[in-house]
Amino acid sequence: MSAVQVWRGTGQGRQPAPARVRRASGGRWLLLALLITAPVGLAVLWLWIDHPTVFGLMAGRFLLAGLLLVLFTGVALRQARGRPLHDVRSLSRLVRRIETGDFEGGLPRFGDPDVGRLAAACLEIGTRMREAEEHLAELEGHHRRETLRHEAVVEGIQSEMDRLRAETSVLHGFGGVLNQNLGTPQLCSELIGNLTREVAYSRAIVYLLDEDGQLIPQAVRDPDHPLPLAGNFVKNTLAGQELSARTIAAWVAQTGKVLRFGDTRLEPHCADLPEDTRSVLVVPLRARQSIVGVILLEHPHPNAYDSSDERILASLANQAGIAVENVRLFEEAAKVRALRELDGLKSELLSTVSHELRTPLASIKGYAGTLLRTDVEWDNDTRREFLQIIDEESDRLGELIEDLLQMSQIEAGVMRVDLRRCRLPRVIHRVVKKARATAVRHQVAVNIPPDFPEVRADLRRVEQVLRNLVENAVKYSPEGGTVTVRGDVEGEAAVISVSDEGIGIAPEDLGRVFDRFYRADGTAVRKAGGTGLGLSICQGIVEMHGGRIWVESQPGVGSTFRFSLALAGPGGSADPAPHTQEDSE
Repeated sequence: MSAVQVWRGTGQGRQPAPARVRRASGGRWLLLALLITAPVGLAVLWLWIDHPTVFGLMAGRFLLAGLLLVLFTGVALRQARGRPLHDVRSLSRLVRRIETGDFEGGLPRFGDPDVGRLAAACLEIGTRMREAEEHLAELEGHHRRETLRHEAVVEGIQSEMDRLRAETSVLHGFGGVLNQNLGTPQLCSELIGNLTREVAYSRAIVYLLDEDGQLIPQAVRDPDHPLPLAGNFVKNTLAGQELSARTIAAWVAQTGKVLRFGDTRLEPHCADLPEDTRSVLVVPLRARQSIVGVILLEHPHPNAYDSSDERILASLANQAGIAVENVRLFEEAAKVRALRELDGLKSELLSTVSHELRTPLASIKGYAGTLLRTDVEWDNDTRREFLQIIDEESDRLGELIEDLLQMSQIEAGVMRVDLRRCRLPRVIHRVVKKARATAVRHQVAVNIPPDFPEVRADLRRVEQVLRNLVENAVKYSPEGGTVTVRGDVEGEAAVISVSDEGIGIAPEDLGRVFDRFYRADGTAVRKAGGTGLGLSICQGIVEMHGGRIWVESQPGVGSTFRFSLALAGPGGSADPAPHTQEDSE
């Protein structure tokens, strides 16, 4: 129903009946006719009373004149009455045309100018109301499209959150197993058991390398053995002897590469697999700088595994590889101290992961569930605010997982650096520019000469170290404080320092600030949050460059973190730093 129709509908109850209107109008016109003919009648009556003779001679003429007078008066009044009625009917037809939207033909002619102006006003109102209806329909369509887009974004976030929750659940569950100090067979069996909830398979096999470099099946689960078989005796069983012939597992153990085949019938590496196996996923178990085993999953359907399954299995494999190595270290009396340290790290990992990962997950779940409620209509500003919080918490969750994965890579010895001749000033200025954009209440200064000598480094990794140190300096500095990045040359090394005017570090904590998961006590430290992995990752990256990192601090005055990189020496040209949009702005 259009706006004109709504308006007409609301006014119909107050309009008088047409018959009553006609009767009232007829009475008014009769009264007017009598008033006009009354003088003539009075004149004839006077003549009849005072001059009857004259009246008798002129009676016929008077009668005829009276009839003509009445006739002409009626015709004149009818004409005077018909003109405004015609205008009113034309105006009524125009309003009905405006109601139906068919008013492109223009205005009809009206005898009364006031009625014409009223018709023009009605036409203008109808035009505006039609434009308003079209604009309203356009707004409704835009709102519908925005609602669908926001629902798609929320569903995507929900899907990503479910995937991250699944990965976190698996890591958390297997982390609890690591604290039990189990033997290698039990660890391999628990690894298969944790996979069962998230990754489908028909057969799962965990191999470990023995002292001679041979792959020995340590745990297996297949349709014939619903409960995993685990232990060194597996290799002597019929199932173990059959599994020992998997050449694809040996190839992964030798190369250290992950293999994922969607159709084994098309791959030469899978020639010795059973006929009922169509998909395989093989991931090496790494510990420090070596491979200690392989985990192999088989599935009867083609294309059964995707990148998400690979990430889950790779994360568990890294943890399992470190755990297996830890167990072996425990069995060697000469490395008892290292084993104790790693056991402590496992406890800290569980504590940190269970707290730091659950907090953003709870926020994402809460706001996503609120947006998906059907009994509440959220306005655009509220919806955007909720989506912004979900986006920030997702970034925080991604950073936490990235820190854990990088620490795992450093521990396993699989992180690599690409050393090249390069210039540091451009990278330092880019990091400082980003820090200024986010730390608006702090001053971030740079003190590095433009002709700073070239170094041999991996710019991407060095930028990660600089960004971590600058962010820490801002995080632990009071509002209005100054953070300074400085570059110096000391002998054959370039030394980069990041200084702040923050809370400082107590002398008893200086020796442990680069330990994994270590965080000093204090209200400001707890308020800043974090996993305690940032400085440990920085230390691992700097040491991979052949440099060192250290800190100087005074409580209440500030801290200065320094790290060194080897100079590139004379000759050659520096590789250009990666160019980003921030450099052009």
